[in-house]
Amino acid sequence: MKHHLISMLCTLWLLLSTMSAQGQSAALHTSRIFDGGVVPPERMVLTRVSGKALARYQLSYYRSARFKATATEAETVAALVAKDKALCDRNHLSAQTVKRNSDGIRTESTVFALPPEKRLNRFISLITQKDAQGQTLVTLIYMEGTVKDVRQLGKLINKP
Repeated sequence: MKHHLISMLCTLWLLLSTMSAQGQSAALHTSRIFDGGVVPPERMVLTRVSGKALARYQLSYYRSARFKATATEAETVAALVAKDKALCDRNHLSAQTVKRNSDGIRTESTVFALPPEKRLNRFISLITQKDAQGQTLVTLIYMEGTVKDVRQLGKLINKP
């Protein structure tokens, strides 16, 4: 009985913490990707981090999804990210895109700020790597915290 009660409380705590964290990004188009609406969850590596581990970066929440995408999935991801990026463009927030070619792998990285929500600044980063065989590796990252903008975020992440 005691074990059952502890299990239920842990499940409830996990559900509530997930709901509060997802509430921050619920209105975003990219939420569909994290929720398995584009790529099945069993094909993704999903990561969630919150708390003290992120304090050095002035972040309070980090969520990422990494997967090999088919051409259709890669197009869908790009379209959903573009819809969220439109929020950045409409609000004149900062964005950066970098393209590189190295050893037959074409990498494109985009990071942009979203309008703040509940006093937290929010960011999305999309990294796509396409190899010579046409396979695409996608990494989508959602971050939120008190970090001021994309430039400051980059400085904190690249700080030794």
